[in-house]
Amino acid sequence: MRKVASVVLGIGFSLASLGVVSQAQADQVSTTVNEGNLQLSVADVNHDGVYKAAIWGEASGQNDIQWYDLNNQTTNATLTTQLLNHHENGVYQVHIYDFKNQHPQFVAATQVSVDLSIEGQTVIDQVDSIGGNYQVTFTPNKNANLIKEVLIPTWTDQNGQDDIVWHMAKKVGNNWQATIASSEHNFETGQYRTHVYVRDLTGQLHFMAEKTQQVTADTAFKLSATADNTQKTTQIQLQNYRVVQPDLKFAVWGEANGQNDIQWYSPTQQGNNWQFTVNTNNHRESGSYQVHVYDFKGGKPKLVGTTTFSIQPIAEASPVITAQDDNNQTFDIQLSAPQSPAALTGVKFAVWSEASGQDDLKWYDAKLNGNQYTYQVDTANHKDSIGKYFVHAYTSDERGIFQIVGHTTLNVTESKAAPQLLATVNPDKETVTLKLKHWSEGGEVLLPTWGEKDGQNDIQWYAANKIGRSSWQTVVPLGNHMELGTYNAHAYSRRNNQLQILGQTQFNITDIKANFITFSNQDPNAGTFTATLNNLLANGAVKGVRMAVWTDHNGQDDLKWYNTTKQNHNYVLNVNTKNHHYESGLYYVHVYVDYTNGSSQLIAYTTTNVKVNPRRYQNPAPYYQIKDEINIGDSGYNLSYGYEGLKVAKVIQRLGAGSYIGMGGAHYGPRTQFAVRQFQARSGLPVNGVVDLRTWKAMGLSEYDWYHLGAYVSPLRVNRQSSRSDHIEAMISRAYDYLGDPYVIGASGAPGLGLDCSGLAMQALYAAGLDMSPINPIRHALPGYEYESRNMWASPQLMKVPYGARQRGDLIFYHDGRGTVIHVAIYLGNNQVIESWPNRVMISPIVDWQHPYVLGVGRPFI
Repeated sequence: MRKVASVVLGIGFSLASLGVVSQAQADQVSTTVNEGNLQLSVADVNHDGVYKAAIWGEASGQNDIQWYDLNNQTTNATLTTQLLNHHENGVYQVHIYDFKNQHPQFVAATQVSVDLSIEGQTVIDQVDSIGGNYQVTFTPNKNANLIKEVLIPTWTDQNGQDDIVWHMAKKVGNNWQATIASSEHNFETGQYRTHVYVRDLTGQLHFMAEKTQQVTADTAFKLSATADNTQKTTQIQLQNYRVVQPDLKFAVWGEANGQNDIQWYSPTQQGNNWQFTVNTNNHRESGSYQVHVYDFKGGKPKLVGTTTFSIQPIAEASPVITAQDDNNQTFDIQLSAPQSPAALTGVKFAVWSEASGQDDLKWYDAKLNGNQYTYQVDTANHKDSIGKYFVHAYTSDERGIFQIVGHTTLNVTESKAAPQLLATVNPDKETVTLKLKHWSEGGEVLLPTWGEKDGQNDIQWYAANKIGRSSWQTVVPLGNHMELGTYNAHAYSRRNNQLQILGQTQFNITDIKANFITFSNQDPNAGTFTATLNNLLANGAVKGVRMAVWTDHNGQDDLKWYNTTKQNHNYVLNVNTKNHHYESGLYYVHVYVDYTNGSSQLIAYTTTNVKVNPRRYQNPAPYYQIKDEINIGDSGYNLSYGYEGLKVAKVIQRLGAGSYIGMGGAHYGPRTQFAVRQFQARSGLPVNGVVDLRTWKAMGLSEYDWYHLGAYVSPLRVNRQSSRSDHIEAMISRAYDYLGDPYVIGASGAPGLGLDCSGLAMQALYAAGLDMSPINPIRHALPGYEYESRNMWASPQLMKVPYGARQRGDLIFYHDGRGTVIHVAIYLGNNQVIESWPNRVMISPIVDWQHPYVLGVGRPFI
């Protein structure tokens, strides 16, 4: 017997029954309101049914019919959907079908009346009769929850809809509001038309209302520019500009050089007024200025208005030549201070000779004396040119204006004066300029200089440079003398190794810049820089100068003390930042003077910022890291039974205990031990068969070799800027240095002494900056560490790669046919390796009859 099904609808609207629904079923209908959602429930359905609902509005037939899947996981089959998707008001039909079988089976039907229309009221208020603005407010009173947005297009009656603007209304409480501004409609006066449209949640647009408003637009804004008395600043004002939320920008430029000085300014707003200040120093021009105002509202610039203002130039003034001295070939320039709205900041004289074109052009800063600007020109600065000179006077003021104010010329004649030596003590308190004038007969000019305090103990001979036809000049560093008081300077001409005195002078030094630190030669790639203590003035006899250097990272954990190198009265230190963990940033430098009486004095200190570039190439963690310095300690161990390596080879060689070359050659075995005992007995040493330092030296072997022979590390051939390829080539080139060297078991030393396969790999890697410690030459010589190749292969810090992916610079590991590592070689490419294989270092095929079994490939540089 088929179940009787009923349909329950809940949408918040009126309900009408179809003939197929009984009154009892209609009584089961409940309604809820949820923003236009239809909530449907079908009771007493089969749990395994597949239910679908066909829904359509009757207004246009079934043109909007849509099928919906119902959820029947409970005792009811349910559906929630949005009726707005059908875009109709009126009666909706709802038919339910079960699609469980091949043919759909009708279950039930119902209908519902729906009203989705939106209604509301539109008013115009807040009318601004002066500015020509008004507000439009739309208040919905029906289905407000179905509104997505409100659009308010507005235009004027003039010229149709050419000025139409669509306003997006803002929701304020239950209202939607937009402000209409005449500025958006070309400030037109007359009737404005406003329409109101509502877009519902489905995107459909619905017309709501039409309103008109009579508008009187006031366009009388004022743009002005007013400079202050000094003309250093100009106030720009835009008054009575009544556009709502404008985006104003002001373009300002001087006309003198086109728009090369154009500046864009953003004003500040006070009501309907906007203003900003133009700083003349930003433009540095006199003459007429243009001001253009643009409104960028809406993204497109619109010219609002223009105005101009003027900046006065500095008044003209003519320079005058006074005190012309043709014998000394000098002349004075004088300029009366010209008039300017702002205070003058300086005068420069541009001077050049006609004979040299402008290649001798010099700019001189004039000195102010009262109301006069003056400067004395020495023609030595102009190659001692004879003839016409040009003088141009330029003046600057606090407005940033720099302009020519006048010019003149003069004629300079040949000097007949005798040679003259002049001395100028420079303001830097570090140097004195010596100038010899009126000497044009050639040869070399020397200017010996010394202080009188201790005779000529500080005399220095300075070679002068020719700076004109008859002028010579040099700069004397006072740091070469470091005396206060009177100095003597003589001028000599040297021709054909003959000295001729030309003149002499004296000058007085009352103060010398001393005990200051300077920095130079900073190399961010190498991580080095030079610190110099300049012009040491000490309080006693100096034994030496030290510098303490550290960074601001982690306190003074990297503090290092350095001895400096003396250069005249300076003390120089070359700092390598590797001693300071290659830190970038602030470095502290303190300088201490050590006196011969045993005391020390802090005499200067400062800081400097040092940049250290990061290493160009580094292996990723957790693999072996490239180092800037490799130190494995010393080899000062005793030799006894089971030891191998170069120290054992030395003993065997010295005692004539056999050959140390080849497998088992440099092994401290019974034969070597017996030879040592015999030597000890002959030499009156304790007979224990152990070679200690005493026995070693008794054999005539050096103490240096005792500590260093078995701890050799190849010098680095790379730096911090080396690439991966550079590291690989450094490794291989170092391996080639050993080509032909003997095979010495347990050894890893300098070229020519001999080493085994592991030892060759170690030294090649050292040259490329890679240290595999504790795998190193010291341990390699100890009993039980003959096959360091096994430990290399076992190290997790060495990357393993497939044999088919091998590359130049990889390590090739070989086994004995049973999986035990017995050998390592360096891959060169093209299926060749360089290796130490009994009894020499050679280049071999990667696989041959001697080592046919490759276990794997290690990659030291990734």
